[in-house]
Amino acid sequence: MEKNIIKLLNLNPEDVESLEPIRSSNGNCDYKLILKKRNHICPYFD
Repeated sequence: MEKNIIKLLNLNPEDVESLEPIRSSNGNCDYKLILKKRNHICPYFD
C-alpha cells in the first residue's frame, strides 16, 4: 500500500523519510508522510 501511495503522489522513493499508517480520530486509517529535507530553500517553510 505504501508503494502505491508514493507512486500516486508522484514522489521519488529516495525523497521519502517515512510513510506509516496511523489511526485517525474518526476511526479511519490515515498515513503520516515525512519527506527528507533537501538542501534548497523552500518558499513555503522556513
